[in-house]
Amino acid sequence: MARIIHPRPEMGRKTFFDIEFVDGVGHRDLTDAPNLTTALIQHGYIIEPDLDYLGDWTKQKLVKYAGEQGIDLGKAKTKAEILAVIEVQALDAIVSPEDEVTDELEKAGVTAEDAVTAAPSVLDLANAPAESDR
Repeated sequence: MARIIHPRPEMGRKTFFDIEFVDGVGHRDLTDAPNLTTALIQHGYIIEPDLDYLGDWTKQKLVKYAGEQGIDLGKAKTKAEILAVIEVQALDAIVSPEDEVTDELEKAGVTAEDAVTAAPSVLDLANAPAESDR
C-alpha cells in the first residue's frame, strides 16, 4: 500500500485516478500498476511507501523479508538500519517503475529522464493558445 499525496491538496473527499483522497492524501496498492504509478508521478503526485507495519516486525523477520524482496541490506546491522534500507529501496521501486514504457524508451535509445525533460510541461500545455486562437 502506498500513501499518495495530491499535488494541490484540498480539504474533503475527492477522487482522482480512481483513488479517493481525503484532505489531499490517498492510499492504494501500486504493486501491479506501473502505468498508474508513472501517471501519478508525471502529474506531480508524491508517492510514499506505507511501511509503518514493518516497525512491529523482529529484526530476523525484516532480514527474511528483505531477502524475499531482493533488497540488498548492504552494511545494515541494526533493526533501525535495516528498516531504513527497506524504506529507501521500496521508495526507489515505486518512483522508478520498470514497465513497458521504460522498455520502449530504452529500445529507442532514450532515457526516461530525457523523455520527461523533452515532454511539454502541464503548465506549457495549459498556457498554449487554443487552436481557434492560432
